[in-house]
Amino acid sequence: MMSKTLFPIFLCCASAVSIGAIAQAKPKPNNPHIDVSTIKGTVAGRGAPVSNAKVVAKNTATQDSRSVTTNSHGDFIFEQIPDANYQVTASAQGFDDQTIPVELRDEPSTIHFVLKSRLDTFLKGRITIRVVDYTANPDRNMQIEIENAKTRVKIKGIIGSTGEFSADNLAAGSYTVTVFGKPSQQVTLAEDQQIVVNFN
Repeated sequence: MMSKTLFPIFLCCASAVSIGAIAQAKPKPNNPHIDVSTIKGTVAGRGAPVSNAKVVAKNTATQDSRSVTTNSHGDFIFEQIPDANYQVTASAQGFDDQTIPVELRDEPSTIHFVLKSRLDTFLKGRITIRVVDYTANPDRNMQIEIENAKTRVKIKGIIGSTGEFSADNLAAGSYTVTVFGKPSQQVTLAEDQQIVVNFN
């Protein structure tokens, strides 16, 4: 009778030991993989590229930040930067700072800064792009581009929920306005002028 009673207890204890051993043997990652990507873009102001502008990418979760400076073409790039949410700020002498939020997830992100001048207050030109569909309702999320014909500086953006996109603080001159998927339009902007370019 005693041997029959002890056998289930022994089997139960042996099973518990085996399960515990398996649990302890489960490997734990010592170096978890961290996804990285790229943030790149341009900085422009007063209708031209802004060289030597400081661009800072701040991780909103960890508060860690990295900084780079733009080259002679106003280009910048952050390489091998961990995927996260960032506040990216561009600053340059004579211009107001501008911040753009970036959500970095597996793919490179491209952003474009157009800094507002503190010095040349007369540069108040604005081009507004307005896009409607065949029913005359706002056409959202269309990619647009405004290119200065002289400097070749390009301003890129996305049509908002109102069906419009506006670029401020533009120098007088000729511009090519493009809504991707539609024919481009040529416009001439005078100093302190605000014009609307319609696409449908």
